[in-house]
Amino acid sequence: MAASAAGSLGLIVLSYAVTLILSVGFDGPFRVIEELLWLVPASAMVWGLLQLSNSVEERALPLLTAVAWIVMTMVDLSSLVFSRLSLPPLVSTASYDLSMLISLGARGLFLWLLVEGSRTTRPWVLPLVATVALLSVGRTALSVALVHGFAATNLYANPAYRYGTMLVSLFNLGAMLVATLALRESFKQGAVTGPVASGPRLGSSPVVSPASDFLVGGILLAVGVVVTVISVASASNGGRYVVATGAVGVGIGRIIRGFIRLAKR
Repeated sequence: MAASAAGSLGLIVLSYAVTLILSVGFDGPFRVIEELLWLVPASAMVWGLLQLSNSVEERALPLLTAVAWIVMTMVDLSSLVFSRLSLPPLVSTASYDLSMLISLGARGLFLWLLVEGSRTTRPWVLPLVATVALLSVGRTALSVALVHGFAATNLYANPAYRYGTMLVSLFNLGAMLVATLALRESFKQGAVTGPVASGPRLGSSPVVSPASDFLVGGILLAVGVVVTVISVASASNGGRYVVATGAVGVGIGRIIRGFIRLAKR
């Protein structure tokens, strides 16, 4: 999870550097590359959350966070595809709102997990995470207000807005990295309590981890859906299109197998 936070921090720095230095358009090809690169830290985060669930007594919170992270990634990819289609404004706006809501929920669960795991040994994590939560809610609210026209759209061109959002993103990701490292230290000291309390499971037999099934299945399903949507959109005038049934089918199959393995744990 720390690697995921560090990777996200590096990607956000790269994104702003390319945007500010090279003046690449926000909706240009670079955005597609950027969104696909975000799959790497997102996959690392899911992997870390599933591995964390292997080492705790109450797995509900890390597993719920992992599921929320997978859904967030899928919705983000779908929003990226929808932004390339000629959809009615109402549909595009609703898709954006859903994406923001799910992203906020997934990150909220992760912040909750960090607090629950570190509050007894690292009490300073709570105000740090609370600050991240407030900044995240504020930035999301402002973004939604801009999309709905509740705020002046020329705010995008304001340097204060650009640099302000950049600083908020850097602070949030940096704080999440620090809090994740604090959680790691709490585990190393064996002082984690609450919903993520560590402890051995007596009498349990080793089983195969479902982490790889969720990761591979989610990525294959996302790729299949994206390829199919783009193909259908390109053939909207009566041309041929491709339905990636193989990637979608295998992806769903791997995810189902992951849940089966998870149920056997």
